[in-house]
Amino acid sequence: MLLACALLALAALLSWEHWAAHRQTETVKRARLPVRERAVKENLRSQLAAAYAVLQTLRDALAGVPVDRWAANVAPRLETLAAAMPGAHPIDVSDARWRVLANNQPGLPGSGVAATPAFVRVAARPNAAVLYLSPP
Repeated sequence: MLLACALLALAALLSWEHWAAHRQTETVKRARLPVRERAVKENLRSQLAAAYAVLQTLRDALAGVPVDRWAANVAPRLETLAAAMPGAHPIDVSDARWRVLANNQPGLPGSGVAATPAFVRVAARPNAAVLYLSPP
């Protein structure tokens, strides 16, 4: 009986130590969350600023260029934009009929994307003042 009580006390002590270590780990991790949140926000802010700068140069570069020459002028800038936005997939510049005029990946210019869900949604409510983004 004495042995059983001693083993029970030892199990309770070990359980308490395990719980205290778990609480300490949780406290440390919770203290790190605000720092990580600030880092993520700053990273996103930086990525969006870089993307905005590339879009501005793209707009300025296309101002006087005929549409049939966009692909050669735009592709390098779209590659830069994709590099500034980790996880970005093909970035397209399309005409009013949703024909891809320029893209950051070779082989896509000239292809039609009008049937894709993202473009169907945009076609339903077109707005030239809006930059449309599709999900990955």
